[in-house]
Amino acid sequence: MNARPVLEMHGLGQSFSVPGRGELQAVRDVSFSVAPGETVGVVGESGSGKTTLGRTLLRLYKPTSGSIIFEGQDITHMSDRDLRRSVRRRASMIFQNPATSLSPTMSVGDILAEPLLVHGVRSSRDRTRRVAEMLELVGIDPDWSDRQASELSGGQRQRIGIARALMLDPALIVADEPTASLDISVQAQIINLLNDLQTERNLSFIFISHDLSLVRHISDRVAVMYLGEIVEIGTSEEIFNNPRHPYTASLVSMTRAPDDRIVPVGEVPSALAPPSGCYFHPRCPVATAECRTTHPELTAVGDTRQVACIRPGSLEVAAPDSLLTLAVPHPLAAVR
Repeated sequence: MNARPVLEMHGLGQSFSVPGRGELQAVRDVSFSVAPGETVGVVGESGSGKTTLGRTLLRLYKPTSGSIIFEGQDITHMSDRDLRRSVRRRASMIFQNPATSLSPTMSVGDILAEPLLVHGVRSSRDRTRRVAEMLELVGIDPDWSDRQASELSGGQRQRIGIARALMLDPALIVADEPTASLDISVQAQIINLLNDLQTERNLSFIFISHDLSLVRHISDRVAVMYLGEIVEIGTSEEIFNNPRHPYTASLVSMTRAPDDRIVPVGEVPSALAPPSGCYFHPRCPVATAECRTTHPELTAVGDTRQVACIRPGSLEVAAPDSLLTLAVPHPLAAVR
């Protein structure tokens, strides 16, 4: 019998009113689940809705449609008070930039103790002990608890951000570009730390990143977002070895040599005025007339994958280290 998902989303949507311009639909009809101990990577270009999705599913934003089920409990319309009592203890976030997500005027110890105070740990001795445990866990000397975060390096600050996310023993962590501001050597240290913590604690992760190589390494499954929607979701092996949506194929090609890449025409359209039909069709090298009028639904393709495309597999990556090939004739010169 499969374990109950830690997190489920059903038709999740998030929109924002833009004065004088209308409604911006940042997340559209997103549905997937996260199992205990699983890492789901979320990828897509800037403006695809990745960060908004992460913040919405943790109820940092209140969703405008759909539902969120966390550990079997519907939290979609839960009050702030009830969220603090339940969800905030069991789900947390690692933010992209530790230089801005950690207070420059607080000591490391106070930053880490704050979640404990908010959630009722009143004993100063207990808080001090817990802070020391977390610092050791992420490879920081507990004696540094009196230092301010601004005195630490970027990698050390991100370790503090990870420690803060772990303070209340969460079941789920949303990691939003957790290594984007770090150099390559420190990135590897942080990823290895997250892997170790996941193994030790059976943590579930939603790992948001634009770094496809990193997502491939760390993720069990990958969700590909475009203009607020998931256009493909499947195992990491499926997504990177045999992408079925043209947009996914284009993203995967960016990890190859420059001559083997497919670069979509133009920029991501505005979420204030998405195209008709398939949102990707104005940039897609294999779009047809039907793609301009029909909006595809996310549909099962095999046992573990879903794709939102009228003609899945029309643009294929033949093998991990080979040239990109087209399943139907089309002039690639126009999109390179």
